[in-house]
Amino acid sequence: MALRYAGPCASCGTIIPKGAMADYFPATHSVRCVSCPDAATAPPEAQTSSATPDPLVPPIPPAPRPIRRVQPAPPPSDAPLPEIRTGTAGASARAEYERRSLRREAVVRGRWGNFLGGVVLAMNDEPRSVRAWGVGASGEEALAHALTKVSGVIVLHDRRVPGTKGNIDHIVIAPGGVFVVDAKNYTGRVELRDLGGFFRHDWRLYIGSRDQSKLADGMGWQISAVKRAIDSVLKQARAAEAGAVNAERSSATEDTASATGAASAIPEPPPITPVLCFVKAEWPLFRPPDSFRGVRVEGEGSIRRLVVKGDVLDGEAIELWARILSEKFPPK
Repeated sequence: MALRYAGPCASCGTIIPKGAMADYFPATHSVRCVSCPDAATAPPEAQTSSATPDPLVPPIPPAPRPIRRVQPAPPPSDAPLPEIRTGTAGASARAEYERRSLRREAVVRGRWGNFLGGVVLAMNDEPRSVRAWGVGASGEEALAHALTKVSGVIVLHDRRVPGTKGNIDHIVIAPGGVFVVDAKNYTGRVELRDLGGFFRHDWRLYIGSRDQSKLADGMGWQISAVKRAIDSVLKQARAAEAGAVNAERSSATEDTASATGAASAIPEPPPITPVLCFVKAEWPLFRPPDSFRGVRVEGEGSIRRLVVKGDVLDGEAIELWARILSEKFPPK
């Protein structure tokens, strides 16, 4: 091709003038004289493209690529454990209440002025859409205070669930396992009512005169989120331990028995219990309800006894799972 710019020959170094015919190699942006006999110093692209293979000479197979041995990743125990961030009970609900309350006040004062607006605010109760957030925050704060009286447990408050807009009020890691708690600041008597007929049962959860059965159904997604988080951690731990075992078996300086023992040290997943806790409700004196549709129904006093019942987790396991769940579900 005719060169658009002058350049040195990649073989002999001679400057090829602009417009002269030469071989151009785009991969290396180099040129070579058309009649240059020194093809051995041409770029690799030129040697492979211009050379004509001899049909009588078998091609030389390429040299085998060296095999790189990839070392397995270290098990999670080698990495520093995340810190435990307990969070603040009712923080997101309290923030939402203040935001709505300030917005209502600004609207009222903007319409009636500062003086008359203050009178209107003082004479009228907050709407339920505003008041409910403050009541909910107070319930979470009351339950958190009650749980501080229980020793040997770690409570994570107001947790964000990644990938959703919802939150978990409390995650309690205790000797009895992991408890996912939804705090409700409701008034009225807690009872189960059978609304079915003679041939079938239809049990409902009532708080006072209100059917609150939907609260138990709403615990399902929270339990699923916590279970997925625990399962993913255990899956990663088993994969890392399996890699460590394989690495030690392939090494002549390591003991295979110790590797097998390390793999068997992976803990079993702790039991996960959903709990609806009514902090200000009234309870029947005889046979108060303790569960509904697989969800525990507790008060401030009974939940303190529930979480310490049994010895599923010791102190070390409680701290470990608290660190893991604190990272998986950060404070909101």
